[in-house]
Amino acid sequence: MRNTITMQGAPQSHAPQKMAYLHFGSRFPFPINPIFFGQTFVMGDLTAASRYHEGKRNIVMLRDLKNPHDGFAGKDAMAEPLMGEKARELAKARFNTDVRVGYSKDTLDEMIGTVRGMADDGYHSALVFHFPVSPDTQYAYALRKSLETAGLIDHASIHFYLHTNADSHYHRPDDPLFSVYHAAMVRASDGIIGVSQAVRDNFVKLRVQDGGEELGLDPEKASVVRNGINPHIYVTKDEREVREARLDLGLAEGLDKVVSFVGRMDRLKGSDYLVKVLEHYEESADPALANTGFVIATSHLLNVSQASKPFKGLLRMQRLIREDRLKVAIDISKYTRGDPRFRENVEFMLFDYALRHGLQGALANPLFAQMYGGTTNVPVQTISDVYLHPSRSEAFGLAILEAVFSGAYVVSTPVGGIPEIVVDPRLGTLVPIDSDKNTFVKQLIMAICGSNKPCEHDRAGLEGYFESYTDRSMFEKFEKAVRRGMER
Repeated sequence: MRNTITMQGAPQSHAPQKMAYLHFGSRFPFPINPIFFGQTFVMGDLTAASRYHEGKRNIVMLRDLKNPHDGFAGKDAMAEPLMGEKARELAKARFNTDVRVGYSKDTLDEMIGTVRGMADDGYHSALVFHFPVSPDTQYAYALRKSLETAGLIDHASIHFYLHTNADSHYHRPDDPLFSVYHAAMVRASDGIIGVSQAVRDNFVKLRVQDGGEELGLDPEKASVVRNGINPHIYVTKDEREVREARLDLGLAEGLDKVVSFVGRMDRLKGSDYLVKVLEHYEESADPALANTGFVIATSHLLNVSQASKPFKGLLRMQRLIREDRLKVAIDISKYTRGDPRFRENVEFMLFDYALRHGLQGALANPLFAQMYGGTTNVPVQTISDVYLHPSRSEAFGLAILEAVFSGAYVVSTPVGGIPEIVVDPRLGTLVPIDSDKNTFVKQLIMAICGSNKPCEHDRAGLEGYFESYTDRSMFEKFEKAVRRGMER
């Protein structure tokens, strides 16, 4: 067991009361990430929830976003609107954190200085990396060696947060670069945190070769901290609120059922299946299906010029669009945390970004303009009867959890961590992916048609379930996982 210091600097065999959490967010802006990665939302929920616990300090560290050779923002100079003063004010006010930009191997001395300053103030620094299959792992290993050289290793610990599966859908374990990153993670880590049991087990079983040595994660170091959400944002709303929010998006009035999808429209999320479902409703002459509407909240609206093929395929749904039964929207509630006071600033930043990425040109198309529902500060899931999420691979499924809290009936797939969310048939139906796409789509449609309205859900006995998935509960489990790593 390593010793750590108290606020007075005396060695102790237990963790100090004052904790500094440094969350490393790689090359993506924070708190507003235009790709809507789950890592960004989890970081934000963890830092926001820390305000309820004394003696915590939060810093979000971002790589050099102006380096043209270093990923997202370096290649996308137009991301600058998301990293200005308004974004930093939002991070401080709503996410209880400071934002610093520029960590790299070339600036290790600065990070060592930060950890030293924290130690002098009585803080243990938990260095938490949220993109662990990336060059960040090599940075973390170099940082560990620098901490040891500086005599600070007892005042800091390194943790890797696993938000994605290592499978053929996302990260390929047979990729030589994966082995390099994984080996660095094994050597650098004090603790591993998986967002689901499925993710934790997925990574723990992996073995890689490095310098003739077989390396793997220590199961004793690996914890599970399932994602949590703000229970004050994702709630079952009354009929008036639902009606007003639907009308604000431009949905036709009086729809019997509204089905939503939230996320990137890519193959991993099963967006090709989603489009097939929409095609069925587009072409169906069944009057029972004629009063169903769809809302899709997707980050592709922020970068229309590089949108996916499934997103572009939405314009084929001309009947649904003209009947105001299909709307696409930008759900900003995760960034404002539901607070209307921040809506204008968030909209300004996102519109500035989106207009530079093709949204203005897309709106010149009358069909696209009618399909476009604008921004909403009301979570899409809270105004839905059914939440459809046909993923091929999902480490956890944050949008699915949000739907469950919102009272929407989930129709999804039993992959990754999703079965750890949909634990009761009253919460939803999990449809196994069929090798025949048409058969699978038919099963999804049957599940949608057979679903109940939220007001008909009886969720008695699930109170403990909902409490376990709040952001505050997640933070408490996160702290325990960090302290477990510190003690090793």
